[in-house]
Amino acid sequence: MQNVVQISEVTECNGEDLNSLCSLLIAVVSDGASIGFLPPLSNEDARKYWQGVMAAGVKVWIARSHGEIVGTVQLNLCTTQNGDHRAEIAKLMVHPHKRRLGIARRLMVAAEQKAVELNRSLLVLDIRVGDPSNALYRSCGFTEAGRIPHYARSADGTLHDTVLHYKLLTSPEVAVPENYVPIQTGAFHHVEINVSSLRTSCEFWGWLLEFLGYESYQEWPEGHSWRKRDAYLVLVQTDPKYTGSGYHRKRIGLNHLALYAGSRRQVDELTRLLRDRGVQMLYKDRHPYAGGPDHYAVFFEDPDRIKVEVVAP
Repeated sequence: MQNVVQISEVTECNGEDLNSLCSLLIAVVSDGASIGFLPPLSNEDARKYWQGVMAAGVKVWIARSHGEIVGTVQLNLCTTQNGDHRAEIAKLMVHPHKRRLGIARRLMVAAEQKAVELNRSLLVLDIRVGDPSNALYRSCGFTEAGRIPHYARSADGTLHDTVLHYKLLTSPEVAVPENYVPIQTGAFHHVEINVSSLRTSCEFWGWLLEFLGYESYQEWPEGHSWRKRDAYLVLVQTDPKYTGSGYHRKRIGLNHLALYAGSRRQVDELTRLLRDRGVQMLYKDRHPYAGGPDHYAVFFEDPDRIKVEVVAP
């Protein structure tokens, strides 16, 4: 059975949803999130916060899985006369047990779409330096504007710098070209890969695909998929009776997967992150031109040693 996560906007906070949001806030604060609170956060303080959130100029979305709220985000609309073109992304949270499933990205998409609908052309946000969400925001198209030192304090008293991000939004009034074709004939619909360990491969591919702009699409006990626009990639747990021979790209079948990066700069950033994560890199002596003098790319292996290439346009 697929684990469907539903994203919806909410305009009031009470009853079971209030209890669920309090539990979510307490969980992410206990996990070290820098969202304005310090652990241990009491249920009373969490409840007081959520009861005061719903106000004019604040839009709130929740992510719900099997009836439980597992994520949320806010869009704070600037109400000043000279700032009614901008909004702030705030309080993006995903339960620690539900991360790497594309929930945060889907919440961000919902908030951004609402901003466009409300004619907001600029989004801003801030995040603690070093937090994993920095990679998410960059992959969502946000640009770093600067840093403020000693901005937020952690539970042990350490003062942390914060990063300011912004994103200029496309105007909703931009016309779609008459010859626009949403699905191109002959384009890939999806790619499905059998893996030896679904959990290990999901950790690897989930992080990589989210970095490249994919979002979690479907999840069931034997598989998981990520989607970007009209195409998606599927991982499926291999039946144990077929895992003995393993994978080798020199055999008949798939040799490698190549995915586009947004730029050479993103290839460089991905290369650094892959090395930090201890991923097996390929052709290190020829990087980043292992594919040729005009081919700027990084090559590496997934947990099953499937070769992956991410190349700049």
